[in-house]
Order: sequence, then structure tokens, then C-alpha cells
Amino acid sequence: MLAAMAAASVMAAAAPGAFGERAWAFSLANAAIRVVLLVLWLYQHRDQHRENSSETPWRIWIYNGGTAVLWLISAVLPLHIAVVLWAAAIVVEVGMMVVGARLWPDRSIGGINIEHASERLGLFVIIVLGESIFTIVTEVPAHWGPGAGLVGALGFLVVAFLGCAFFQYGTETITAGLERLQARSDFAGILQTTLFIPFLLVPGVTAIAGAIATAVPAPYEHLPFGSGISLGSGLALFYTCNAIVSLRYGQRPRAVLPWAVPTGTPQLADSCCRSGPSKRQQLRDSWVSR
Repeated sequence: MLAAMAAASVMAAAAPGAFGERAWAFSLANAAIRVVLLVLWLYQHRDQHRENSSETPWRIWIYNGGTAVLWLISAVLPLHIAVVLWAAAIVVEVGMMVVGARLWPDRSIGGINIEHASERLGLFVIIVLGESIFTIVTEVPAHWGPGAGLVGALGFLVVAFLGCAFFQYGTETITAGLERLQARSDFAGILQTTLFIPFLLVPGVTAIAGAIATAVPAPYEHLPFGSGISLGSGLALFYTCNAIVSLRYGQRPRAVLPWAVPTGTPQLADSCCRSGPSKRQQLRDSWVSR
């Protein structure tokens, strides 16, 4: 655990310059994480197959060992070649998970603990929303004043209401949905709703936080066009992700669409309408100045 934390810390520190001078550190950190996982999974495999020691854990070697080699080699290659190996490593990992869930469900995600998975998803959402709060808290002191405080407070409420909606209606849905998928042996659905689809929340909430951070320095001005799009599309993506998960859990569209459509589609249109005049004004002022 500590070794993985150290590698993840290096990866996070190198991430801002991952497509520049820190690409080598980003690659080495990713390789180190896969090596840690390789050791742990091989250790678990040995304990589980003591009676049949002849079974070769080739899936573990490909999933962790193969990707570790790709990340390690990319550390010494030029960036335009290294990113190809990064993409290849990601494809291998995703492909192995998808194939494993279909061909060997009992060895991959078939034995998932529903309560544990629900708790992990809840903590994941807490972390994502917490990063948004962190962005607001760090931005307001840099532009201290009534306007910045008001925008910060309103931004906090936006994030808080998203959290309230998720934990008031989403947590029970997660548990019941995962149990329903497990009962009908839909392990691909479990994989999608616990690993892949929830990551749509990350760009959604990140876009919301970025728009709020942009509004804090200029609380009495129209949002820039890009920030308006980010705010509306972030809110739309948050609720759209929840709607997709709900439908994947087997809820009927007539139960999902009444809240998914009003909370999703109009957000983007509203942001375009609000930021559109400001953008047109900027273009008009630029033309007049020329």
C-alpha cells in the first residue's frame, strides 16, 4: 500500500508536465504501480492455487506485467512514441477487464462484495466533489471580497446540492442495482457501473469547478463563453452519468427520464444562452477596436 501510494504521488506530481519534460517520471510511476499490483496478485494467486500449482497466471502477467513493461519502455522513448505505448497499455488493461468479465466471471468480478462496492463508489464521489470544494476554497482567498465570497458561497451550494442528490437517492440505488446485476449474472454490467461509467463524473464535476473558479475573480461579469459551456455541460454530464447507471441497473426509462431530461439537457442550452451575448460583445468590441 505504501509503495503504491509513493508511486501514485510521483505520478500526480509529474502529471502537469506529463506531455513535456516530466513524461519520463510519469511513465516510471505508472510502471511502478503495475509492478506493485503484479506482486500482490501473484501472491494472492499462489495462496488460492496451492493444490493446483501448475496453473500459470498468464492473465496477471499480461494485465500487470505486460503493461508495466510498456510504461517502463516509454520512459526512455521520445514523447511522440511514448504516448502510443501509454495508449497501448490502457487498451490492454481495459480489454483484459472486459474479456475477463465475459469469459471468466467467477475469477474476475463475479465474487464482488456489493456493500464494499457501494461504499467505494460513495467515497469516489466524495473525493471528486471534495476536489471541487478545494478549488473554490483556494480561489476565494486570492480574490478576497464580497463578490468573490458570494460566488464562492453559491459555487459551494451547487456542489453541495449535487452531493445531497447523490447520497439521498443514489446510494440505495447503487446497492439495489448491483444486487440485481449480480442476481442475473450480468458481470459486464457490474464492471461498467463500478469501474467505467462513474469516471464520467470526474470531467463533469471538474468542469463545474473550473467554471466556478473562473467566476470568482470577476463576480460581476458575464461568464466567458468557455466557462459557461463548462458549467452547463458539467452539470449535464453529472446527471447524465447517473441516468446511464440507473438504466444499466435495470430501472425503467419512464422512471429515469422524468428527472434525467430536466437536469441534463437544459443545462447546456442555458449556459450557451447566458454566455452567448458576452461572447458576441467581445467579438464586436474586438472588431470595433480594429
